[in-house]
Amino acid sequence: MAMLFRALTASASDPRCPLRAIAKSGDAGFYGGAVAAKIAQAMRRAGGLITEKDLSAYRAEIRTPLRFDYRGYTV
Repeated sequence: MAMLFRALTASASDPRCPLRAIAKSGDAGFYGGAVAAKIAQAMRRAGGLITEKDLSAYRAEIRTPLRFDYRGYTV
């Protein structure tokens, strides 16, 4: 996971930075294009299984967040 995070944030000042693409294009900026290619490449290097095809086929579902009390705090 650390390798993936570094791949996405290593060049935050670079206009081609993946986080900028996500900010500009939303989920399409994450699940497709150059960002998806970087994620898939990092996954391959780390022995992961996620491919660009997997990312492009994924559709996020809006779900009710989990909420519970823990030691006097709502989490």
